[in-house]
Amino acid sequence: MSMENFLIFVPTNLFRTYIHIRFLRLFLENPKEKTKHWIQFGSMVFYFLINSIGYILFHNPRVNILTNIIGLFVMSLTFLGNIRKKVLSVCIIYALSMLCDIIVVTFCVGPVVDHSINELLGVMTAMLITVCELLAEKLIYKKKNPSFISPNWMFLLFIPLCSIGMIHLCIINSLADRNFIVLVGVGLLVINIISFFLYSAMERTYLINLENELLIQTSDIYRHQLDIIMKTQDQIRSLQHDMKYHIRALLAMANSGNTEEMISYLEEMEKETENPDQYVDSGNKELDGNLNYLLKEANHKLKDVSVKIVVPSRAFTSSFDINVLLSNLLENAITASENTQEKMLHLKLITKKGLLYIEIENSYNGVINEEKGRFYTTKNNKANHGFGLKNVKRIVEKHNGTLDITYSEERFRINIMLYLTNIVKEL
Repeated sequence: MSMENFLIFVPTNLFRTYIHIRFLRLFLENPKEKTKHWIQFGSMVFYFLINSIGYILFHNPRVNILTNIIGLFVMSLTFLGNIRKKVLSVCIIYALSMLCDIIVVTFCVGPVVDHSINELLGVMTAMLITVCELLAEKLIYKKKNPSFISPNWMFLLFIPLCSIGMIHLCIINSLADRNFIVLVGVGLLVINIISFFLYSAMERTYLINLENELLIQTSDIYRHQLDIIMKTQDQIRSLQHDMKYHIRALLAMANSGNTEEMISYLEEMEKETENPDQYVDSGNKELDGNLNYLLKEANHKLKDVSVKIVVPSRAFTSSFDINVLLSNLLENAITASENTQEKMLHLKLITKKGLLYIEIENSYNGVINEEKGRFYTTKNNKANHGFGLKNVKRIVEKHNGTLDITYSEERFRINIMLYLTNIVKEL
């Protein structure tokens, strides 16, 4: 192997190793133990070494196939899952790699391959595998959780695609300057490696920010619910402390036959036990906490807020999904209604015949951004908004429910139906 080939082969093989480990993460479960990270890194080093040594020493297609498959299988052993799934994943990844190699040779070079451009073919194949990995990542993660997909992932596709185009341009122009070919190949590989590194860092930051926002909101919900509980307990203690005085007063009213005054007195006692911040008390703690937090904001900003909640006290098996669904719907409804004169929000959450019905109706300014049945955000910061209704649709589809959206010039209404057997424990 010439020095030029070696200088391009090493970074190409490194990049291919990284793309293959990303592919394995799509098909297999990541190890939960932190100690597995160094084991996975060791398997990547093994893959790189066995593949490099086999290619440099033997330069034989059969040896290359064998070393690639062995290396992929060793990397797959660092993931959770059964052996069958690991073997299938290795076969799919390597078959896709071979298909990319065939596509590069057939469509970008032709049936007659000049050995002087072998190093460029490897780079093009690695770039094409990268494109396949990004598309597969998008499709698989979209089904699992679309809200955790970075919105800028598509820009990363242009880098390997442009790299393939630039290398193809070098080939069809029959460049004879090998130093320039090496420079182009290594330069494009470095650009792709750095881009993936920056993308991975951005993706981790994006996920951390999402998780932090969720933790902050959850913390606020629990703090608000705890405040409600403490305030209610203080009211009950105060009533208990003065109970003997209340009993004396009621007995005096009863002896005098003053029924109307007794009723009025009892109504005043009832008011003392009520907490103005507790809008919902269904017995479902997770649901009550989230709704009390959101309805406090609604009552603070709006004029007409009505709520009807009739749900089972049993905990939801998918409390996270239900709270995400209600949070997105109510936040959108509050924001839309706040910008109107009517400032109206009606929420109905009831169960009937094994079904959970969610109905949210609110006033809005009459501006709807709809295209082919899809609704888009009307907020100014569109980069950070517009995911709410997407998440709602995803959750409804996940639980085999139905979603119906209707609106008039002044009212916007959303009706959702979910099966209780899918979301409630031990129904």
